[in-house]
Amino acid sequence: MKWISIALLVMGLAACSGGDAGGPGGKSGAAATVCDAFVKNKLDGKQYKLDLNVLAASLKADTQGGGVLTAPIIIEPGLTTEVKQTISCEVRFGAGDKPEAMTVNFIW
Repeated sequence: MKWISIALLVMGLAACSGGDAGGPGGKSGAAATVCDAFVKNKLDGKQYKLDLNVLAASLKADTQGGGVLTAPIIIEPGLTTEVKQTISCEVRFGAGDKPEAMTVNFIW
């Protein structure tokens, strides 16, 4: 009986955690995901590390209904060609707060 209670407690906690395995949510999460896709395309197949939670948390809204997100990025992590930079991603929000990445700048 004790094990059943523990199993039910664990299942309940797992259900409360959400379905996105720790990924960002909401408007800022959607913007971070769009910026990540833009970066992936711009880096043309190179490996990189970018924390989407940090990127989403950095959203700063502007007066035109868009925003800017910034976060550190490591390009080609673990290789001799590894580069640490910061990205700045400018987004705008359309109907239903759907984000679109306008530009991504890599800052040394």
